[in-house]
Amino acid sequence: MPINKILKPFRGATKKFLRKRTLKKRKLTAREELDQKVKSIHEKLLEQPEWKNAKTVMLYVSIGSEVDTRRLLERLLREKRKRVVVPVVEGEKLSAVLLDKLDKLKKNELGVPEPVDTKRIPPEEIDLIAVPGVAFTKKGHRLGLGGGYFDRFLREVYEKKPETPTIGLAFECQIKRWLPKEPHDQKVKKVITEKRVIEV
Repeated sequence: MPINKILKPFRGATKKFLRKRTLKKRKLTAREELDQKVKSIHEKLLEQPEWKNAKTVMLYVSIGSEVDTRRLLERLLREKRKRVVVPVVEGEKLSAVLLDKLDKLKKNELGVPEPVDTKRIPPEEIDLIAVPGVAFTKKGHRLGLGGGYFDRFLREVYEKKPETPTIGLAFECQIKRWLPKEPHDQKVKKVITEKRVIEV
């Protein structure tokens, strides 16, 4: 039997355990401390050359204990210096859609806020993608929530425009020495935490 088939149940169980433990740790962070960490992450993101050069940026709409993006989205929409797109779930895949207002969002079946009736943007038109995750490694490996949506989207992006900068946003507690990897998992090219910028 191929080694991948033997290891697959183990990788699945390990991912589930790491996901649960990391999410618990992230949720326990005090609100005031969290706000300071988010501010530091935003500042580091805005300093990146890839960000400064980007005309169209893709940000996720944060939920739960994810690194907050709403304040950054509000700022971008107010300044109108960049075209802002966000992900929406369509069946088993993600699509990028234009965001013009944050008050026109509706939760999808997964509980993630999405724009309603807005323009789709081709992946090759996106100049930078900020990627959420439960955990990351210094080598850019990422652990998501388990649906595979971002992995499929990133694979499409890398196929059409390999040079696209992809940046994981995370708290330092989400950086792991190792994560289980599967063939469909996609890496990010950089990870930003409140303490550092990790170049992959």
